[in-house]
Amino acid sequence: MKGRVKIIVVGLLVGQICFASNNTSLVDAGTVAMGFVVSPVASIVNPGGVSLQDESNVAIHYENDYGIKELSQVTVTAVWRNGILDAGVAVSNFGYDKYGETRFAGQLSKRLFAGSSFGVRFNYFSYNMSADEGTKSALSADVGLLVSPVEKIQLGIVAENLVGTSYKTQRDDYSPPLTLRFGVKYQAAKELKLVSEVEKNTEEPVVFKLGCEYLPLKEIPLRIGLIGRPYRPTFGIGYRVSRFVFDLASVYHTVLGFHTLFSMQYKF
Repeated sequence: MKGRVKIIVVGLLVGQICFASNNTSLVDAGTVAMGFVVSPVASIVNPGGVSLQDESNVAIHYENDYGIKELSQVTVTAVWRNGILDAGVAVSNFGYDKYGETRFAGQLSKRLFAGSSFGVRFNYFSYNMSADEGTKSALSADVGLLVSPVEKIQLGIVAENLVGTSYKTQRDDYSPPLTLRFGVKYQAAKELKLVSEVEKNTEEPVVFKLGCEYLPLKEIPLRIGLIGRPYRPTFGIGYRVSRFVFDLASVYHTVLGFHTLFSMQYKF
């Protein structure tokens, strides 16, 4: 019975994806493992986070939903730190031969003062629809801000698709949904980081997220988190060796199973 429910839900999920979704989100396994809290974390997901990363880097991320190959995404990112105006680029591809999405993103970030930065990102989305629909495209812009008002606390704000264009299908007009995120990071100890976030977009209800990272060893971070309603636990592990960083994350859905993500980063 559970197998039948999974097949039905997956079918509905794929149908929804093909007509009203933006699946090429920028993610990395480290943030996904901590409840997918992204706004207060210095990663490429927050347009302002590039300037707070410790080094320039390149990375590849592989994401799969529930073991279904058609719901896989590959993202390649690069960050260049120069101390004046830092830059990041990303290319994401989602889907399969019948339906696919591609995203090209470029962002600029500037450190404002200690622990604080601001950035903007510009996105180009390409949607490979059905034979009748052809290929559609849309543009959007994101902004992100990180602020550290006191030691050990960092606040983050991200507005995705703040402005942009839409495209027309046989069913309706569609544009990437406006998404707002506000989060807090608390560095409780050198080995312990706590994060939380509130997220709201124009297509979904409010989502609350929690996460933490603990370093039993400097090279091995352990991460857990929770995404709210439907409640989904997250967990993951990382390994740092020389200039390489490897991260593995998973999100568990009680009906659909595991959403997994692997990231590999090289710092230079």
